[in-house]
Amino acid sequence: MSRPRTPPEGTIATRRMLRVCTAETAHLFGYWDRVRDGRQMPRRADINPMDIAGHLPSVLLIDVTAGPGGLVYRLIGTNVQALRGGNDPSGLAVADEGFGQPRENVVENYRFVSETGSFLYDPRPYHSARGLVCLGETLFLPLSDDGMEVTQILAYAHRGPWRTPAR
Repeated sequence: MSRPRTPPEGTIATRRMLRVCTAETAHLFGYWDRVRDGRQMPRRADINPMDIAGHLPSVLLIDVTAGPGGLVYRLIGTNVQALRGGNDPSGLAVADEGFGQPRENVVENYRFVSETGSFLYDPRPYHSARGLVCLGETLFLPLSDDGMEVTQILAYAHRGPWRTPAR
């Protein structure tokens, strides 16, 4: 992990996020916090999918690699695939297939988590190419094989309804 840095604009990297996030997001954060058991971040092996079964359709698992791409989709929940129009980017780089507008925000969120080992909460809505706005929030949770370097990121995309922006 590199030196500490400031979270991307509009995001929260402290427990203050628990005051504003949905109950579902707070529940998943609480689970991650418990299984890390005092460490900066848990191992992937500490996460039991059965313990978070209700969240799995909205979960993404990203591999953090040292090679080109650096951030690669490993697993995409069915709700997330539906938001992407049925697209499953498993095996592809986040920089090429990131879902969100602008895409740079998506990549910056994953980079912040991978470089700092901190969780990150992003309450910013998603703006579709068709001009619709989806209210929601995304939680990024680091995972580590050795307790030092981030090797995966568990992301939770809790989305609300699509709306046409007011003019």
